[in-house]
Amino acid sequence: EGDSLPRCLSERQVEALARELAAFHDASREASQEMDPTWKTLGSDVAALFDRMGRRRWREDRHFSRNDVALIERHCEAFFRNAERVGYHRLPKIPVLVDWNISNFSIRGAGEEGFQLFRRWDYDWFRIEPRVLDFYFMSRVVRAEGDTSRFSYTPDMLLEPRFIRFLSAYHEVSPLDESEILFLREAYRFFLLSYVLNLGEHFFQWSLRMRLQREAVENDLPSVDAFDLSPLLSVIR
Repeated sequence: EGDSLPRCLSERQVEALARELAAFHDASREASQEMDPTWKTLGSDVAALFDRMGRRRWREDRHFSRNDVALIERHCEAFFRNAERVGYHRLPKIPVLVDWNISNFSIRGAGEEGFQLFRRWDYDWFRIEPRVLDFYFMSRVVRAEGDTSRFSYTPDMLLEPRFIRFLSAYHEVSPLDESEILFLREAYRFFLLSYVLNLGEHFFQWSLRMRLQREAVENDLPSVDAFDLSPLLSVIR
């Protein structure tokens, strides 16, 4: 089954993981040439959430108030508007696994200098979409706090020096462009809308789902538009 990474990675392990993911994405891009497009897209998922909010029973089951619904609808609309602005439709689409965490993949040749991705399990959030969808979860894997049993889905780790180190090492192997960096905000917004709010019951126990959904509408979504990704642009300049 391979070896596990430690709960908190060293800086060299952060760079090794970045290089491995970059190589994995490059291989996925080659494989995508043999794959047909799918009808399921980020846009279809956000549209599905928008439609479900019109169902009273669905809203009541999640304890969404009128203000919550109005907020979520605004962010659905913002996703479509901003995704178009940053060029989502022009970004290459490849197979991405999205839900990376230390407990659902293993490595081979575990060492301080480097290793290889060995095995991945848990494929329940597979998409054919821009590669940057994988980056939010990778920012959680490499964060200074490490893997923890109690967690929230804040955006802060995207600006941690360790994630910037990760992004720099990734960029050396598989160069990123500005539109991909800017799309990170919309990838994070999509994650909150779809993974946490729309489909949370498929991923979390009830009490955890309710907490994460309250955090999403009270803290995380309201902070998205003010989140400044400009420090990440230094990686590609």
